[in-house]
Amino acid sequence: FKDGALSVREFVRTVANSGLYRARFFDNCNAYRFIELNFKHLLGRAPQNKAEMLHHFTILQQHGVEAEIDSYIDSAEYQERFGQDVVP
Repeated sequence: FKDGALSVREFVRTVANSGLYRARFFDNCNAYRFIELNFKHLLGRAPQNKAEMLHHFTILQQHGVEAEIDSYIDSAEYQERFGQDVVP
């Protein structure tokens, strides 16, 4: 990261996919709380409605934790708000 080989966006992805993040926010929470925390940590906001929560719950159940994390970081909202070099 310090050498510029990793953007802030990819650094955030790496942290969110780390064992520490999973231990603190996935292993110790129910799925809905994990999703709520992902919104707050990765997009800087709470989920807007139940449909948004259900969409992310489906991603988590069908594709796993990594896909759930990627769904925020790869979203147009993330790109518009933070781009490559701003921390959420």
